[in-house]
Amino acid sequence: MLPNTPNRSLTKVINDVGNTLLHETATSNRMEDVATLLLAKNSELLSAKNVQGETPLFRAARFGKIRQFKLLAREVDKDNDAEGWKYQFFSDDQTSILHIAVITEHFDLALLIVKTYPDLIGMKDGNSMTALQHLACNPSAFAGASELGLFKKLIYYCIPDKKGTVEEDDDTKGIDTKRYVKWLLKLLMWEELKREKYKHTSAWELAKELIKMDTSWEATERTAPNKGKKTDGCKNLDENQGQRPDEKMPKTTMTGIRRDETPLFLATSWRIKKLVEEILYHYPQAVEHVDKKGRNILHVAIQYRQLEIFKMVIDNGMLARRLLRATDAKGNSLLHMVGKNRKGPKMETSEGPAIYDISWSGLRIKDLVKSDFIHLFNHNIQTAEYLFA
Repeated sequence: MLPNTPNRSLTKVINDVGNTLLHETATSNRMEDVATLLLAKNSELLSAKNVQGETPLFRAARFGKIRQFKLLAREVDKDNDAEGWKYQFFSDDQTSILHIAVITEHFDLALLIVKTYPDLIGMKDGNSMTALQHLACNPSAFAGASELGLFKKLIYYCIPDKKGTVEEDDDTKGIDTKRYVKWLLKLLMWEELKREKYKHTSAWELAKELIKMDTSWEATERTAPNKGKKTDGCKNLDENQGQRPDEKMPKTTMTGIRRDETPLFLATSWRIKKLVEEILYHYPQAVEHVDKKGRNILHVAIQYRQLEIFKMVIDNGMLARRLLRATDAKGNSLLHMVGKNRKGPKMETSEGPAIYDISWSGLRIKDLVKSDFIHLFNHNIQTAEYLFA
């Protein structure tokens, strides 16, 4: 029941985190009628922000409530003012409704946002990350059946790719509760796998839309061939070399990986081969992208031990030869990168034990580059041969 007070005071009815009644109703699709009534009583509720700087529309995006989001978005769209949209679509830390939908894995809603508000695609949050960068840091969104056992995999492939509707998330009206619970218990595994498959399907559809608008690879560094450079002495190896992206790296609050890499390099680091293939399909020239550290995609693949992606790239004959000869901003060739990984912590990968030999799971990096690269000095006056010693 709504408070029996003057309409304007509804904006002052808040909880300890600053949520108004509309903030709370935005988190449930069953409360559409209540949200409509609240807006009819006081439209100012639409612009109220909680202590985190979130509007009711933002809260609907955070919780993936598509029907509530559509209702609130219609009200927001009545005001075509650009500043008004910015106020509604972003929290105080510059996270947009698209960012939060991706981070919370509500990919169906994120896809709706992309199609309705395409200008948000290239927007960066407070960590200077786009929605595609966040998505490229989430390998579980693209896992498919690869991580499942045989029995679960068979069930997974029997499940349709698409939902009958994306809006039946928390409505159980008209369902016999006992019967519902009985069937739910029987089909628990099916339901669990169905949610996973729908997540993977919607994440992939979202990724394809975001990639079409991605131009991050265009901001590439131009570096001259490196001949090696003397310094005052040998420095210690980079302590982060050979580590997974979630270990001892600058972190964002949500993803735990480096902020300043392109979606292509992030997907390579996290072994999301499907995403790498899609980016290179739309932008073949992106394979030559060089980051601020002077690394190309092969350097990144070796650093994070992504053998499948490495092989996929070097299969492109002429282009691969040029990438194989490249050095990064510190003068490290691909052989240096493999050698540095030998100095890194021991860890198991899907290819087996960590790289402790110049032979990487049967792929001899030494055979792919010119023989003189084994004697090439990096800026620390180290050869690849020295790093293998």
